[in-house]
Amino acid sequence: MRRAGRWKKKEQAKMLIQLGECLRDGYSLRKALNLLQIEWTGIMRRKTDQMILQLEKGVPFHDVLLFAGFPREIATTVYFSQRSGRLSRGLIESGTLVLRREEYKEKMGRLMRYPIILIWCLSMILLIISRFVLPSFLRLYQSFSIELPQIMKMLILLSGRSETIFAAGLLSALILLCAYLTFKRLPIGKKINCLIPFPFIGYFVRSYLTQQMCFQLGHLLSAGLSIRDSVASMTEKGTTSFLEHEAKRMGRLLEEGIELDKALETAGYYLSDFSSVVRHGERNGFLDHALQRYGMTVMKRSDQKIQTLMSCIQPVLLLLIGGFILGLFASVLIPVFEIINGL
Repeated sequence: MRRAGRWKKKEQAKMLIQLGECLRDGYSLRKALNLLQIEWTGIMRRKTDQMILQLEKGVPFHDVLLFAGFPREIATTVYFSQRSGRLSRGLIESGTLVLRREEYKEKMGRLMRYPIILIWCLSMILLIISRFVLPSFLRLYQSFSIELPQIMKMLILLSGRSETIFAAGLLSALILLCAYLTFKRLPIGKKINCLIPFPFIGYFVRSYLTQQMCFQLGHLLSAGLSIRDSVASMTEKGTTSFLEHEAKRMGRLLEEGIELDKALETAGYYLSDFSSVVRHGERNGFLDHALQRYGMTVMKRSDQKIQTLMSCIQPVLLLLIGGFILGLFASVLIPVFEIINGL
């Protein structure tokens, strides 16, 4: 059976949440899809048509989701939720999880955009000055026998060795690309072990892995799955490579009779208080809420650290770029004013 084309994750999340809300309000699955089909437009309506046709043919709902282009982890969660009689809750939780992931990706993209634009603007300014402005001022200085400012001498030196600089930059980019491709081929466990020892990077890796596990396991538990079913669900293809790797490791430990908090504590790549949160949640019977709450706390804490870092980096970059451009124009124009005053 050929799968339908892909569509945006946010649209998938919206469909899951609205479908879950309709089921919660008492609609049957087919009636809920028929109702939402009227409200939706574009690709969401086409996907809904396909899903209704598949259901009419007797295809199980979790297979219908796979056919419609949903990740396998979502289909697996829906399967376990339907089996436990909590389909509406499972759909809402799955949609919320997908939506939260996409919002987090967009937030990180916005934070990184400004420094990249600043660096690109500086590169363009230097290119324009060295190619078009610098030669004219160089001829002017030579005609009046004026010694060149140091910053212009530096630019002339760099522009004269542009091929060497380009070759060095290209070689560095190739080395970084080879290192990245080598790193990408490593098993997920080795990747984590390579990054964890670095003080600054290690903290964000631990935070990211902790919040991934919190949100995924918390949403699965909220959807009505048991701990073992939740871990089994994460081993399915369609989850992240880390969750699949970690679920297999946890599954083996749970089969050996080790408690969940101990299984997480032995990993060594989560935040130190994660196992305490899990232990407290299990003892008080609200592990799903404890995980989701803690995951949000970790996400906010990481966001605050990243925003603090960016709030320091962005002004420094702006001052450096602005100061460099101001110094460049001052060193170029001040001798010109002296020439004009001497005429």
